[in-house]
Amino acid sequence: RKFRHLFGEYRMSPYLLAGMEGGMFGYPLYITLYGEEALGNLMPLDLGNILFAFTFFIVLIRMESSEGTDRRGAILNSLKSPLVIVVALALVCNVLGLGRFLSISAAGEVYRSLEFMITAPVTPLILLSVGYDLKLDGKMLGSVAKISLIRLAIMAVFAAVLLTAGHALIDSRMLFVAVLLYFALPPQFITPIFIKDEKERNFAATTLSFYSLITIIAYI
Repeated sequence: RKFRHLFGEYRMSPYLLAGMEGGMFGYPLYITLYGEEALGNLMPLDLGNILFAFTFFIVLIRMESSEGTDRRGAILNSLKSPLVIVVALALVCNVLGLGRFLSISAAGEVYRSLEFMITAPVTPLILLSVGYDLKLDGKMLGSVAKISLIRLAIMAVFAAVLLTAGHALIDSRMLFVAVLLYFALPPQFITPIFIKDEKERNFAATTLSFYSLITIIAYI
């Protein structure tokens, strides 16, 4: 909060510096390069991001959107969100080995079919939400470009540190490309959905769209 003014007039700017959109953007791009069987090179990079995005990140955004209201109540409401509860239960089930048991049981195939049927519409709905909020306001583009450049610089440093510190582990071109692509990804596409203020939501959606172009350029 003390350094928020450095990122511009929009309160959501700092939150657009965190996290990556792996599932709906990074994974498809990487698959087009090396195929689905090579996705295991990218997924470990995204594990921490997934845990952060669907728990603490959502809570933080809701707290920011609820500024001026009871913060304690906002935190409790966020923690009671079905999304956060489901993520917590999924982690517990995986730690206990229930996920592996389900996958090899007769019910596993039925579960996967139901999962695909239920989750298939989620991606286009989120993309529609992002696109609906996109409004290319000339006054906004300066702030969008600024926060995008700051994010790009931060992610470039993170990628350089990881490539240097983990040089011995990154022993193939596929892993090297996975790191570069991952740190070029835009913020999570779900971000605008949890922002109440229309102006802030438009800013977040425009930044996501703008940064997606940066990702495409990096991918090419």
